[in-house]
Amino acid sequence: MSVNKLILGDNLEILKRMESESVDLIYLDPPFFSNRNYAVIWGDAGEVRSFQDRWSGRMDHREIEFIATGQSEAGVEFYSWNFNYDSEIGFKADVMIDKEGKQTAKFKAGLHNIAVKVVDNDGLESVEVVKLKVNGVVERTE
Repeated sequence: MSVNKLILGDNLEILKRMESESVDLIYLDPPFFSNRNYAVIWGDAGEVRSFQDRWSGRMDHREIEFIATGQSEAGVEFYSWNFNYDSEIGFKADVMIDKEGKQTAKFKAGLHNIAVKVVDNDGLESVEVVKLKVNGVVERTE
């Protein structure tokens, strides 16, 4: 690896590809989207520097595109979407009829349950639930 090299990117992905014990300094620049307030005593006790690590402005919501693909010998009639699925309440469609199987929605940081229902031409239906964690990045959880 070369010396005096500046690497910009997702530190978790970049570090996976680097040799062990090959880094002298790692500098991370907030925000980290931890949803916390930070206060640091800098120098003497009278000097406090702080920052908020929160989403703001354009980044307060993450826009995510979903694509559903259903298969049926009878053919797929339509898809329905529930972006706030709760298993105790059941499926309550936010989008009733979607012929394409493609939707885009915005999510705040947190855990989200998204359900898509596929209905075939014989009236048979199936529901798939996807659990997402949104916090700076988007992760599918089990």
